[in-house]
Amino acid sequence: MVEIATRKQPNRYPWEDKKQSGIYRFFDGLEKGKLLSTKCKRCHHFNWPPMIVCTKCLSDQVLWRELPKGGQIIAYSLSYIGNSQHPELICTIELSNGLRMLGRIIGSKYKDLSYGLKVTRKNVGLVEGRPFWTYELVGRSKSKEGKTVTQSR
Repeated sequence: MVEIATRKQPNRYPWEDKKQSGIYRFFDGLEKGKLLSTKCKRCHHFNWPPMIVCTKCLSDQVLWRELPKGGQIIAYSLSYIGNSQHPELICTIELSNGLRMLGRIIGSKYKDLSYGLKVTRKNVGLVEGRPFWTYELVGRSKSKEGKTVTQSR
C-alpha cells in the first residue's frame, strides 16, 4: 500500500508553483484530496490532463472543477511499475462525465476485473511529489464464507 501524504517541502517541480504555471491548482487540489481539472466556460469541454487553454475551442476561459469520483472500467491490465516485483492493476476509467483517464485499482485481483464494472475513486494525493490516485470496485462485500463478492453487470 502506498502512503499518500501532503506536501511538507517546497515545490519540487516548476509546474507546481503559482508563479511558474497555470496548473498549480491541480497540485493544490491533490494536497486537499481532490482531483481537479479544467472545464471550458465557452464550450463546456472538460480537459484531461488540466490545461490553461481549452483543447477543443482554444478558449483561455477555463474553470477549475473536481472530477467525478465514479466511473466504469473500459480497459485494464497488469503493469510492473519501476523495479516493483508486484504488478499493479491499471485501468482506463470512463468517468460519469465521459472523460477517460488511467487509474490504479486497489483491493481487487486481476481475475475480479471485467469491462463495465463500476469503480469509485478512493485516494488522491502526492507520492514523492508525483500525482497519485486509486480506484476500487463499487459493491464489493464479503460473503458468509469470507470470499469477496463483486457486483454483477
